[in-house]
Amino acid sequence: MKSMINKIHVLEEARHISFARAELNRMVPKMGRLELALNRVALAAAAPFLVRLMLHPDVYRAVGLDPTQARKVARANPQYQQSVRWMGERIVGFLTEAGMIKGAVTKALWRRSLLLGPER
Repeated sequence: MKSMINKIHVLEEARHISFARAELNRMVPKMGRLELALNRVALAAAAPFLVRLMLHPDVYRAVGLDPTQARKVARANPQYQQSVRWMGERIVGFLTEAGMIKGAVTKALWRRSLLLGPER
């Protein structure tokens, strides 16, 4: 039973993601320059918060580390940075193709989130 519930959940999430992608691809060409710029910056500004949600601070606490200090150390670790980029590569690729990651300001914000590497 649990397996079937998980399967339904995965299918529903895939449907939602597919709808969101199609909707974004439909909306971007219709946006004016200012609206598109504001949406790009808002999305880029939200990216660091999304990364922060990927790893709950309790995982650090569970092994006896101070979550604030451990997070700082992790962010400076190249392996952690690579893992974050790997976790976000599909969405970053899609958002780039859709025109939502474009320009110096938004790319700088995305790099700050660790989701966009220095090479892009």
